[in-house]
Amino acid sequence: MKILSQKKNFVLREIKITDTKLFCSVTKFGNTNEIDIPFENVDGEKNSYKTTNTYFLLIAFVLCLSAVVTLVSTFKETKIQTVATVICFSLALLFFILYWFSRADF
Repeated sequence: MKILSQKKNFVLREIKITDTKLFCSVTKFGNTNEIDIPFENVDGEKNSYKTTNTYFLLIAFVLCLSAVVTLVSTFKETKIQTVATVICFSLALLFFILYWFSRADF
């Protein structure tokens, strides 16, 4: 059995080659996807898989919605309300950027 591994930033890819199968595993932010392919099924076709972490997108949406609600909730604007709105928008932007960079094709 041969093991090939690649570590780049937060992504760890491992390919294990045995006598009968090919095992591929991709670990990203603690989330692991594994694929095993028997050599009988290997042909000239290209297979592609898309992985996304939708939790980041959901958190970004909730934070953006809470920032809008905080901004519109009262008519007179206070400094605390402005700071809370800026923090919520900043965190929403951070989570959206994390979602954008965590998408990958395999």
